[in-house]
Amino acid sequence: MRQRLGSALVSLSLLSVCGIWVVGGSAYGQSLTAAPQPSSELQSLTKALSGEWSLSVKLEPSTSARNGLTNTGEESWRPGPGGFTLLEEEHLRMPENDVFLLGIVWWNTTTKSLHGMECQNLLPYTCDVKGAQNDITMNWDNKQFVIDEMETSKSGKKSVWHEVWSDITPNSFTQTGEYGDPGGPRKRLFTIHATRVRSNQIKNDQPDSKGDEPAPEMQSLEKALKGNWSTTYEFAPGGISPTGGSGTGEEDWRTGPGGYVLMEEEHVHTPSEEMFLIAFHWWDKTTNKLRGVLCNNSGPAACDFTTYSNSSLNWDGKQLTINMEFSQGDKKMLWHEVWSGITATSFTQTGEMREVGRPLKRAVTIRGTKSGSGRAIEERTGEDIAKQVRASFDPLPAEWMTEQNVMDPIWEPLGYKGVNYYAYARPQSGKSFAARSDPSSSLYQAWLGAYVIVGGKSVFGSGEKDAQCAAFVKLAEYDQKSWLSAMGDPHPFAESSATRNFLAIPIDGSVRTGCSLEAVTHSDLSSADTPLAKHMGMPPELEWKDRVSAFHDVDLHVVGAWWYDPHRDISVIVYTASSRFKDRAGLVKDNDPAIATSLRQAMRQTRLVDAGVSTQ
Repeated sequence: MRQRLGSALVSLSLLSVCGIWVVGGSAYGQSLTAAPQPSSELQSLTKALSGEWSLSVKLEPSTSARNGLTNTGEESWRPGPGGFTLLEEEHLRMPENDVFLLGIVWWNTTTKSLHGMECQNLLPYTCDVKGAQNDITMNWDNKQFVIDEMETSKSGKKSVWHEVWSDITPNSFTQTGEYGDPGGPRKRLFTIHATRVRSNQIKNDQPDSKGDEPAPEMQSLEKALKGNWSTTYEFAPGGISPTGGSGTGEEDWRTGPGGYVLMEEEHVHTPSEEMFLIAFHWWDKTTNKLRGVLCNNSGPAACDFTTYSNSSLNWDGKQLTINMEFSQGDKKMLWHEVWSGITATSFTQTGEMREVGRPLKRAVTIRGTKSGSGRAIEERTGEDIAKQVRASFDPLPAEWMTEQNVMDPIWEPLGYKGVNYYAYARPQSGKSFAARSDPSSSLYQAWLGAYVIVGGKSVFGSGEKDAQCAAFVKLAEYDQKSWLSAMGDPHPFAESSATRNFLAIPIDGSVRTGCSLEAVTHSDLSSADTPLAKHMGMPPELEWKDRVSAFHDVDLHVVGAWWYDPHRDISVIVYTASSRFKDRAGLVKDNDPAIATSLRQAMRQTRLVDAGVSTQ
């Protein structure tokens, strides 16, 4: 396969595309279990290569180009849903045919190795499933990414394609392709120098460049389903879920480079778990059939090739139908899935299954609504959010009180807009200052809150927990420093530790991904008379000056959990903080053991409700 690209004077990153297909509900037909965490190896490779890259391509002299050639291209690397796959999309401009490639890389927990598959417009079958299963090996040593592919000609002669990404820095890398006999010398075919750019604008629709267009069937299917969809799930008792239930999610249907592959990326929230999957659909010219593969992390590999070999797909211009056989114990089962009633703004997706030879039974009904019908994200503000929704902490402990603040000017350097709904310990009986400001209280410097952010899908809907936790931390640090400044701190400070522990916390009907960490900052305790300090109330200086100083150092135990709400196009982060500090005598007071359980319970009870709706 690589020889074809080499003779075309190209070579694509043989980045693999995985797996076999079986979308959305089909994945549920096998199991609706929480996905494992991405492997550290795949996370490391993703971190090294993710981004948009401009390519300078040098093709060595060959029989078809005696003096060699230089050309340009674009390459984009990004994690798939949940970070369990790494996607590479590439466009190379060639003298005879432009080359559009889509690659997928994933980790196999059994073989402890990277695997991958490639799809590209010069292959008659579009995606090379056979090569992905039998011919490709990959290695990442944290410095170089190497792909070797064994190729066999029609006469039986074997040869090796060797491709390497090296000299990888945050702003550049070098990519080389070589070809030769197994165990023998290799000939260099191309060298690519890549430079990071902000946006490549790779053509992911039918190309207006040289080469054949995607099959009419693919163009029709893409036109019908392409876009972002908010989804609701109703699970029938006894099928996927023993007791039934409901859930929400998002489906993002998008085309790969040139429009030769249609990808469906799905994120599902249920009351008990969270699931990520990605499916690939393409047209095979050798059989004149629609084919597909699914990656849903249900086995040792993120992508399962049995979904390719055991499934059949059909698009009649109105309905997309997928049938897949699978085993359930000693039983042979059939999964039957249909997308129907497809309009410009909605569709219905049903999943049914049965033991072979028996009637089908409904397992799940999914309803999709096209996203993006409201105001553009760029136009919406925190004020808009405050008019639409609010965070409810009810039932809130009696010693707490709530407030809110539009965060647009505070978060402007980060590119976010939104509202901070927060709670803190109110003045206790007989006192005029908040218990949050009292060093003797276990609620000293404690917070409970929810950031509600305009949009944020690219981060908080990505499934990339490291990036999501980092974004939460930045928002919180900016919030804390702004608060300290408003309280009169002459040197506001907030810095979080690099160590993060990831959590799963049920909030507002679904299990949410979260992280916990330690932060070093200042207390806001002082005798300052700023408007905010007066609003909060401070204990008389005589009550605390012998024990602590104004704006003294304090450690915060921070927990945050987040999700993206596609129906409202907002992101939500629920957070808590408890304090630990050392007084002038050197004694350490850690308040976390006293309030950690109640804070975590308050997180679980947090809900997002329409503005103006009472929760009492």
